[in-house]
Amino acid sequence: MKKLMEFLKGYAIQLVVGYLKANKKQVVADINAKIDFPFIGEAKEAEFIEGFYEGMVEIIESIKLK
Repeated sequence: MKKLMEFLKGYAIQLVVGYLKANKKQVVADINAKIDFPFIGEAKEAEFIEGFYEGMVEIIESIKLK
């Protein structure tokens, strides 16, 4: 049962990461649409969101290593 759970966990993470990478522009645009930082220009906001996206993908990928 433990091996099955490990397999399913790895597979689910691969699906999520694959989706995020395949739809990067849309995911970043959706995050940008939901978040508004007052007093920060749109270019800096987009740069922050891009960094957030990259960090999020790295964190999700690292889950399968644990």
